[in-house]
Amino acid sequence: MAADDATLVSLDRLSRLVHAINYFAADGAHRLVLNVHNRLLAAVADDHGSAFRRALQSLGLPLERFVIQVPASANDDLPLLLHVVGNYRRNGFAVSLQASDPAEAGALMAHALPDWLKLDMRRIWTDRQLAGLCASAANAGVTLIGRRLQDAQSVERLQAAGIGLGQGAFAGGPVTPAACVRDGQ
Repeated sequence: MAADDATLVSLDRLSRLVHAINYFAADGAHRLVLNVHNRLLAAVADDHGSAFRRALQSLGLPLERFVIQVPASANDDLPLLLHVVGNYRRNGFAVSLQASDPAEAGALMAHALPDWLKLDMRRIWTDRQLAGLCASAANAGVTLIGRRLQDAQSVERLQAAGIGLGQGAFAGGPVTPAACVRDGQ
């Protein structure tokens, strides 16, 4: 909700840094996926990720454990998307993109070659499309993730296609800190 781009850039960077510190302070053992605000992509003229890389390095946090999730709105501007993805990669980050349909997924894999590609499972994906995409992703070294899983059928379809990762309401919703304490977690 920041009114100007400079404030937004500062808040976006601060938010990612706080998430990173909290995650590793809690002994984060896996990769951490961090979203980037869509306005940041246009507000930063060049070298996306360099400020975040320098901050992480100064804290001694391992760059290879971070994945930058580029907002889906960037898919509408392929030159900007490729520029941003290249910048994040040059700064040592893995990149996650999001696809809303099979054509977009294929184009993103062919042009941007993300490390992770999230597939919106609210959309219509045939079993053949999922299996073909899974084979293409395996050949390209792209990890596919089903997102917005709403039911067991979506999970079963992903698994049948060979896609083992997913997220969404069916997998479980957010948990409050009070619930974790109450449940003894």
